[in-house]
Amino acid sequence: MVVSNPSMEANSVNKTLKSVRQEIENNGQGVAWELEYFDNHQRRYRETIKLIQANSTGKKIALFGSVPGHLALTLSKLGYSVTTVDIAADRLSTVVTTDIEKSVEADIERETLPINTDQFDCV
Repeated sequence: MVVSNPSMEANSVNKTLKSVRQEIENNGQGVAWELEYFDNHQRRYRETIKLIQANSTGKKIALFGSVPGHLALTLSKLGYSVTTVDIAADRLSTVVTTDIEKSVEADIERETLPINTDQFDCV
C-alpha cells in the first residue's frame, strides 16, 4: 500500500502550476487574457487536482470543457495521461497541445460522447 504525503503532493502541484504559468508567459501566445485566466483559476486547478489524487487510483484522465487547457497541461506534467473534450478544441492554448494525449471536439450536450469513458480512471 502506498501512503501519500499531502504536503509533498501540494508542493509538486504548486511547482507544476508555476512551471505551466511560465510556459504560457514564454510562449509568445501568453496574451494578457490567458495569463489572467490562469491566475484566476489556479485555486480551482489545485482543488481539482487534490480531488483527483484523493479519488483516482489510475493516471488516465478525461477532461470535459477543457479550453484553454491549463488544467490538462498541469495534469500531464504531473504524470497523468489526459484526453480533452471540448466544443472548441481548436481553442486549446498552443502551450497545451503538445502535452495532452488526445484532444476531441464535441458538443456533449447535443452529440453522443465521442470517447468511451470506461477506458479512463477519472472523468
